[in-house]
Amino acid sequence: MRSVALAASVYPVNELEVDMTYMAGLERALTRLDDPALSFRAELNVTGTYALTNRLSFAVAVDDAHDRADGGVSWWGIGSYIHATLLPWLSGTVRGEHFSDPEGFTTGTPQRLAELTGTLETKQRMGIFTVIERFEYRRDHSDAAVFQAALPPNRTHQDTLCVGIMALF
Repeated sequence: MRSVALAASVYPVNELEVDMTYMAGLERALTRLDDPALSFRAELNVTGTYALTNRLSFAVAVDDAHDRADGGVSWWGIGSYIHATLLPWLSGTVRGEHFSDPEGFTTGTPQRLAELTGTLETKQRMGIFTVIERFEYRRDHSDAAVFQAALPPNRTHQDTLCVGIMALF
């Protein structure tokens, strides 16, 4: 076993949940899996979820990580969402995230990434199944040309549309 994780959840008030996870140990560089060298890596994640009402919730997550590889590298990210249940069968979520990888250690390219996503979800009961449909639009942006419109990658943004269907039983 090279790494360990410790996790804790606290509920300071009924509407608020705070989850904390710390992971640390010897790992390989994510972008250099063929390199057998191991270095000490540590990452802390703190996520807070607050139920504003029984139909409206908000969350924020923060990650901070460091690795001793290459003389020491670090990266961090922050994300948040707001989720609203509009009707018993209809809900919507808006999510935004920012990720900073200044040395390109985790992504392979020194960059700052951001995304904004909107999701509309329907849920309906069909016999023994619950069917969930999700319609999603996502916009990704980087300060480096990492998105592929041609080879080599030459764009700083990309747009994604997604339709997903799940059946629960």
